Amino acid sequence: MTSDEIVDMGWKSRHRTFADHPMRLIRIAVKPHAGCRNMRGPTCDGVLRLVTNRLDLPAELIAEIDRLRWLIEMFFRTFKQLLGCKHLFSDKHNGVEIQAYCGMIVCMLILIDTGEKPNRAMYQMVWCYLIGRASLEELEAFIRTRR
Repeated sequence: MTSDEIVDMGWKSRHRTFADHPMRLIRIAVKPHAGCRNMRGPTCDGVLRLVTNRLDLPAELIAEIDRLRWLIEMFFRTFKQLLGCKHLFSDKHNGVEIQAYCGMIVCMLILIDTGEKPNRAMYQMVWCYLIGRASLEELEAFIRTRR
């Protein structure tokens, strides 16, 4: 934690007014990095800035909440990339729901077993096993190569 302060959030424009409630600016030291090659995005100067109206919580707790929120966001991003709407096995509500639950379970089990987030190849291999196109031995051999 580098700083925690109460600030007034305003607008640069003359005709806009300031917020009618206090805001909190929390600055956290993070690892600086350049923008990714294949993704557009700003570089990081080594400071994460969080603005919140939660004045009742310690800054460390707000930082932890933000970190956990990002873990959840990254899980669903990974899950959506793996699942892909083009690869649904059913167009019925129950079939899509079952595939979604199975996908979540598979993602978590692969993460627990290999220590890395599952990629499309891992996910497809599990589905090949589940629909009978691959044997258990083939699935286990595939996952062993990822450890």
